[in-house]
This record gives sequence, structure tokens and C-alpha cells, in this order.
Amino acid sequence: MNWAIFFPVVALLITANHFFQTDPDYNKLWKEVERLDQKGLYASAKKKVEEIREWAVKEAEQKQLFKADLYLAKYTGLLSENDIEQSIVALEKSIDKTEDLVLRSIAHSYLIDLYENLYQRDLSSLDQQ
Repeated sequence: MNWAIFFPVVALLITANHFFQTDPDYNKLWKEVERLDQKGLYASAKKKVEEIREWAVKEAEQKQLFKADLYLAKYTGLLSENDIEQSIVALEKSIDKTEDLVLRSIAHSYLIDLYENLYQRDLSSLDQQ
């Protein structure tokens, strides 16, 4: 075997693998979501969060998955008031799946906000009748 060729080829493959790695950079993806959110492009931000969620599921990244679920609940509620119930159900499922107590506490806090929004929406519809 010609070692003079073998080592450079292996080094090239390792370098190429590093540059063409398909693992997402979550910080970069979340910054993109933040940028879209600041511009008010909630539908685009939701699509980006769905991509992040898919990666998190594939890589079993519990914290990223949970963060994505929180953001999806947020954008679902922003894009359609009628989808608050769906956001609540999705968030409750996510809470049930996580074992991290801090994440559960944060999610419960957000869940309270969703329930309050649902209550206010229903209360205003009753007042209009």
C-alpha cells in the first residue's frame, strides 16, 4: 500500500466530512428564528422552528425539541387564535415527555399563559353574544 497517498486521502475525507456535516448549528438556526420573529414574519419563523424540531427529533436533542415545541405553540397561537387549543395539547404532550424539571416548570408557565389567552378569547366571545 502506498502510504504517501493513503494519509492525504484520509485527511481529505476527514476534512470534507467536517465541512459537509449535516448536523445543524442550533444557535445559528435559533438566531434565524429570532430575526424572522423581529421582522414579524411569524409563518416563516414557524417553518424554521419546524425544521429545528425535525433535527432535534432525529438527534434526540431533548432540550432543542422542547424549545421548538414552545416556539411552535407561540407561533401557532400568533397565526391563528383558533389554534390555541392545538398549542395547548401539543405543549401538554411535550411536558409529559420531558423529565427535566426546569423545562417542565418553564413549559407550565407558558401553558398558563395559553390557558389565560383561551379564557380571554372565550370570555370575549361570550360577551359579544
